[in-house]
Amino acid sequence: MTDTTSAHDPDDSAAASTTGVDPAAHARHGKGRVHFGGLTALRGIAAMCVVVHHIELYNERDGYFSLYDTPLKPVIHVMGGHAVEVFFVLSGFLITYLLRRERVTTGGISLKAFWARRVLRI
Repeated sequence: MTDTTSAHDPDDSAAASTTGVDPAAHARHGKGRVHFGGLTALRGIAAMCVVVHHIELYNERDGYFSLYDTPLKPVIHVMGGHAVEVFFVLSGFLITYLLRRERVTTGGISLKAFWARRVLRI
């Protein structure tokens, strides 16, 4: 067995300590996709909070009963705003992880291939 630790960027050890997953080790072992289940759940909760915020906002605007008509208005309003931020931060982390993994695996990053994968995923 050959040592391939020199084939990756020393900065990748920082990714391993913050994510618990070492992109270089992941690439060495030839495994497929990485799934961060906890982050997926947080993104789902954040997306649901944004949906609730929008539903209540439109209910208030259109004259229907809304939680905005209750003392919960400030909570729902803040929840919606922070949920958007959480969603984008987590999405940014996941995209950065994928780009770093591609760099470790292939030695570079193809933005054309990256955007093609993003379009196909949507």
